[in-house]
Amino acid sequence: MLPYQPHMLEFHFTDQDLDEHFPGEDFSEKSGQPLKLVVHAPEFWDRTLVDLCALDERQRIESRDLLQKTINLTREMAPHFLGTPKVVIHPGAMSLDHPINDKAALYDNLRRSVKRAGWHRRGAAIGKSTTAPLVLRRAVADQCFYDAGEIRDFLVPLGLNFCYDSSHHKLYCNWAHVDFYEQLRLLLPYISHLHLSDGAGLDGEGLQIGEGAIDWVHFFRVLGDYHGTMIPEIWRGHQRQGEGFLIAIQRLSEAYEASLS
Repeated sequence: MLPYQPHMLEFHFTDQDLDEHFPGEDFSEKSGQPLKLVVHAPEFWDRTLVDLCALDERQRIESRDLLQKTINLTREMAPHFLGTPKVVIHPGAMSLDHPINDKAALYDNLRRSVKRAGWHRRGAAIGKSTTAPLVLRRAVADQCFYDAGEIRDFLVPLGLNFCYDSSHHKLYCNWAHVDFYEQLRLLLPYISHLHLSDGAGLDGEGLQIGEGAIDWVHFFRVLGDYHGTMIPEIWRGHQRQGEGFLIAIQRLSEAYEASLS
């Protein structure tokens, strides 16, 4: 994708990637192509869900340790990129078999995991900013991080930010019968990174822009003067030299321009 002159790169790591080292190509402010860095932590290791909320203490600690390896590798990469990198994590709390009724315990475990990992407060060691670079991301089947109020109440005391996934959020709003755009408005102060794709129904995630139920012109009007990072996250968008991503960027650009009128 580098020939298309992006402004940032997002690396979505697997657990095996964490044993590698960045080859050292320069995308810093001094380079001819300065790029911001976003790192997406692994969601699985050894066929096990990375779950910082896990009620099983062994799984929670191993998930936290894997996240720490992600942060360490991000620190290694940071001098080769522009500004302060962000680390996107999936908090876990997923159950496909049954609902987890004690959500307070899930949030408590996530809070413990966050406070022990090396980006919180000490995260200022990454780059030049004093802001912790962690952004939390929720998925469709998660048992926490559903409602905008729950997300806000968790993030604010810890000074953390949020990776907003438009597709997952749309599916949740369809399921909960709540207003998608009003929830977005409530979340906006805490968003520092966007994963953009369309969504429809209860399981139509990662759809191409314009092929789901999101009104993208209205979306950008609610988003207003957002200045964080963003990427299109289209299912299989990387195939055919990133064709799906390029289509998404074009359609998002058109919707953004229309939102200004």
